[in-house]
Amino acid sequence: MAAIEIKNLEKRYGKKTALRQISFEVEKGDIVGYLGPNGSGKTTTINIITGLIRASAGSVTLLGCDVNTEYQKLLGKISVLFDDNGLYERMTVRQNLNYYKELFGSQKALDEEYIKKLFDQMNYQEVKNHEVRQLSKGMKRMVGLVRALMLQPELLILDEPFDGIDLENRSRYIQLIREYHEQKQPAIILTSHVMDDIRQLASRLVIIKNGHLIADCSMSEFRNFAQKRSYRILFDNDSDTKQFAERCSGMEGIVNCTVSGCAISLAVSLDADFKQTVENMKLRYKDLYQEHEDLGDIYLDMIQERRAQ
Repeated sequence: MAAIEIKNLEKRYGKKTALRQISFEVEKGDIVGYLGPNGSGKTTTINIITGLIRASAGSVTLLGCDVNTEYQKLLGKISVLFDDNGLYERMTVRQNLNYYKELFGSQKALDEEYIKKLFDQMNYQEVKNHEVRQLSKGMKRMVGLVRALMLQPELLILDEPFDGIDLENRSRYIQLIREYHEQKQPAIILTSHVMDDIRQLASRLVIIKNGHLIADCSMSEFRNFAQKRSYRILFDNDSDTKQFAERCSGMEGIVNCTVSGCAISLAVSLDADFKQTVENMKLRYKDLYQEHEDLGDIYLDMIQERRAQ
């Protein structure tokens, strides 16, 4: 049984359709990156999964329970981190965490040693008596994440968890999520606009655009959606570098050409036999190798419909 089963999900607001026949599953132990441009339907999907709104058609089953009729059975088994962190601004950090622990954690045996480790990560003793409204955005995010993780859920939903967070704190948050996943093997859905965050955590991607599902694949399979190949060529001297760059100018199949010292970086369309082209030029070079395509570029190509759905 999948932890999340979404079948033919639709959501209509009057004449506008936000979701169109969306179907996918998330297995226990999976981390799924749920991606799409603004207005694609990501937040609508999350709101339906968490029971905040009802779908117009289709079904959502979480841990074997229907979200519309059996949500009470899921309390304590699911944790959600929304953009607003789900915290009460005029309550202290201690009051917030105690409230959620008593409200949702009383129904299950919690790993108190794990909770202590979480609290140590957020410097709990220093901030416990601060009202949430006094905290920085980064610290609010940390408290929200600790609140979600300390209930040790079987299903974790993270909606833009790193939005507006600096790189140092982002690294800490990613590590907390990764460690929890390794220890407890929950199912996780993660939305983010930053592909690097997704790359560090997710093993699978589900991508939607304009309410349509356009991809459901593993991270390795996602690379096959690349529209171009990237190469780097190293030369021994400036003369050969310049000559090669001049020959590349306007050459069919060359998408981009950048010179840096005695190195040239090129983006080449997939249908171009670039290595053979280089051999035909009969220019001496020191090294030629293919670079991994940037996942962010692949994603942009996909949502901008450079590749047919």
